[in-house]
Amino acid sequence: MVCRASQTIGGNGFGRIVVVTDSVGSPHTAAVPFDWLHRLPPSKKITVVIDDSHGLGVLGANGKGIHELINPPASLELLITASLNKAMSVPAGLIMGSQAILNSMRQFSMFSGASPANPAYLWALTQALPDYQSAHQKLLLRVEQFVEALGEAIHLFHWIEKYPAFTTDRPGLHEYLRHQGILTACFPYPGPNDPAITRLVITPLHTLEDLRHIAQACRQFAQNS
Repeated sequence: MVCRASQTIGGNGFGRIVVVTDSVGSPHTAAVPFDWLHRLPPSKKITVVIDDSHGLGVLGANGKGIHELINPPASLELLITASLNKAMSVPAGLIMGSQAILNSMRQFSMFSGASPANPAYLWALTQALPDYQSAHQKLLLRVEQFVEALGEAIHLFHWIEKYPAFTTDRPGLHEYLRHQGILTACFPYPGPNDPAITRLVITPLHTLEDLRHIAQACRQFAQNS
């Protein structure tokens, strides 16, 4: 798929091209490779837009996001967008890019008319920043402990190493866990007629006892289904 995209971009006659992608797979958790960035033709004007909403706060050193993990060629214009309301729990968003492209965006009426983030939330973010690094390290530890506790029941889920979201379309798991006092997200995605995706998310606030309880319930479900 990625190779096809690179070939398509190289073979078309458009002078300016925009490529849009996520930093983490959806609807199921999956790693997104970015080595294809180096196979894009340097002769074309290409802008790559990455939505890092599900990566910021988790991926990269200290959760700094996908930009910590990729090294795009200088010929590309890279733009990263992200919601802060996922791993960082702040109802706000951000855009990262070159000074030139950010200055251009500020000229659009849609940008100037958009509501800014609530100052109280931004103040809270600045106060919490010193704690994010330790929370990120604890999150990685909790994910590792959960995977170990799951054992063979890990096959129930789509997952990637060091990432706290575990997804599955296995029918009945959401209801089974709910009866065990464990709440997961579960809804059809991306459309109302698509299979329901169950999403189980680990946080730094989970205790080892919590994780063992969740893992035991998952193992029991796997054995009985």
